[in-house]
Amino acid sequence: MIAGAAGSYQSKCSTEKMSSTVEELDVEYTAPVAVCKATDLNENEMKQLEFNEDTNILLVKQNGRFQAVGAKCTHYGAPMHTGVLGSGRVRCPWHGACFNLETGDIEDFPGLDSLPCYKVDVTDGQVMVRAKHSDLAKSKRLKNMVKRNPQDERCFIVVGGGPSGAVCVEALRQEGFTGRLILVSREQYLPYDRVKVSKSMNLKIESLQFRDEQFYKDHDIELWLGVSANQLVTAQKELHCSNGYVVKYDKIYIATGCSAFKPPIPGADLENVMTIREFSDAKNVLASITPESRVVCLGSSFIALEAAAFLVSKTASVTVVGRENVPLKAAFGEQIGGRVLKLFQDNNVNMIMESGITEIIGNDDGKVTEVQLADESLYGQVGRACE
Repeated sequence: MIAGAAGSYQSKCSTEKMSSTVEELDVEYTAPVAVCKATDLNENEMKQLEFNEDTNILLVKQNGRFQAVGAKCTHYGAPMHTGVLGSGRVRCPWHGACFNLETGDIEDFPGLDSLPCYKVDVTDGQVMVRAKHSDLAKSKRLKNMVKRNPQDERCFIVVGGGPSGAVCVEALRQEGFTGRLILVSREQYLPYDRVKVSKSMNLKIESLQFRDEQFYKDHDIELWLGVSANQLVTAQKELHCSNGYVVKYDKIYIATGCSAFKPPIPGADLENVMTIREFSDAKNVLASITPESRVVCLGSSFIALEAAAFLVSKTASVTVVGRENVPLKAAFGEQIGGRVLKLFQDNNVNMIMESGITEIIGNDDGKVTEVQLADESLYGQVGRACE
């Protein structure tokens, strides 16, 4: 058995007959609580039930057996009882994170933490549930992670500090890797939730980060922040880094993701034409706008719409320019796209659909003043252009 880090544990759902012995009841678990009748759930049904005034659970009946896990997804807190029940697993209704009903362990991203897991028994027709005292204080838990073994000379390098890299380093420790583990990230920040950057550009980096610095220290994960991977020599299994180090590795995981780019439009190199992908991008956009700014967002999918929704209350105007007749058409179809279109129009976002930008026009200072649309009309007095 692999020993977990201090403060972490692997909770197991159990239908074993509960014992009334003091040793079992007074250490880790609460006393049994009746949450419902056994007849209240049909086969392959799940319900959110109250354990106490502060804690809800997700109770599932499958193969004639009751299991209980946390009621909220550990990613963004979605109610799990509205998700999808599979064979021994439940998926979050919002972003699809998948959890094992036997253990509560997370098995599919997004999200890093697992659900609390409860012991369940049926007594005299009542479904009785016990919770770990530690689970009552929080709605998520950490899977067991091993520590570094100095005798293990293997080295695993993860390149990229986004969600994929963050999940990889944790999964390696969870799956028993005890060698040297290095996370190389070009950005200066600890791994963070990049998806939120375009939603709320004024969030502090601490609120975006998946873990704090102490977490990585506790689990012997080396962080090389502000360091780029310049060259990979696979024949010698060497990674050449921007800090001058050349590191020998046994395994390497490349998780650098994609890069934001500006489309090949004349004028795209003007000073206040910006892309949004990283935390620093959001900081640059915020620093450049004023209440008098007029912003144009090119594109009508998620990132452009999120940026528009955030900026419309902070600037003089926001305009979205999209190619389709409605936003998000490729993802959700025309009917839902039409509803989204009206929602944005009702909230004072100018929506120019079935169009595009053919040229970005600037002044002598190299800043955007107007854009030329696909029909060759000019949309004037633009203060910022986001792509």
